[in-house]
Amino acid sequence: IRLGKVSDAEAPLRYVAENSGNDWERNHARDQLFSLLVQSGRQDELVQYVQEQGGGDTNSPAALLQLAAAYSFQTNGQEKALSLYRQVLTQDPANKEALERALNLHRANGQFKDGLMLVETAFDNAEDPKQKTDLAQRAATYARMSGDREAGLEWQRRVVELNPKSSGSWLQLAEAYSAAGKSNDAFAAYGKAIDNARDANERDTFSMLLVEAQVRAGAADKAETTMKRLAQNGATDEIKARAKRMLFNLYESQGRLGEIVFPEGNQTSTSEAKEVKE
Repeated sequence: IRLGKVSDAEAPLRYVAENSGNDWERNHARDQLFSLLVQSGRQDELVQYVQEQGGGDTNSPAALLQLAAAYSFQTNGQEKALSLYRQVLTQDPANKEALERALNLHRANGQFKDGLMLVETAFDNAEDPKQKTDLAQRAATYARMSGDREAGLEWQRRVVELNPKSSGSWLQLAEAYSAAGKSNDAFAAYGKAIDNARDANERDTFSMLLVEAQVRAGAADKAETTMKRLAQNGATDEIKARAKRMLFNLYESQGRLGEIVFPEGNQTSTSEAKEVKE
């Protein structure tokens, strides 16, 4: 198959798949034949072949997953594939493969609301805390992609409830609030991200994100103290430089350029401040 001799490979693959007494050889040949039929554009034959191999077994998740995969390659077979994936999930709510494949189809077709419903069901059936957190995050993503910003926020809040010590979770909630125009909630969430930061670099990175959010929201005055701290003691040179530029812009807008003081503690002239901006 790798050399492109598809027709030469088909007959021996069928023979091994149907007659080998070795389970590994038989299953490997079936997988190769599956790929061969897909590559040849023979989707209808593929579905028929998989149905024959499964023997009409509607109770085996493995058989249903393979049949669903076969249908997913048909031009009009994706709805049938999704119904089979849902059947597997009804029998085995924790089946990750069925969930992932179904979500891939929904995402490829822009069916984000349908994808959200699947994730919500999986969340309700999950027991492992980490799995529930991961599913809540995916639900938040699908809700936002479906255009339901409020549902996205609600799921993002649930992520934080499940993992309140995660700085990343708080940051994602802050960004979701900011995108929704809920500035005060965003500021509070950024603050939580800062409180739970893993190290000084992450803390100052999140602090800069808070400052930028405050500036965008027209609340730059709230950020002045933080700007000064980052300009003098930021964890990286990049953060220090960004904080200095923001301080310059703030002071310039307020006619206070003469007040700018940089890390050395010396009064900085307007010309020197302009160099920082540049």
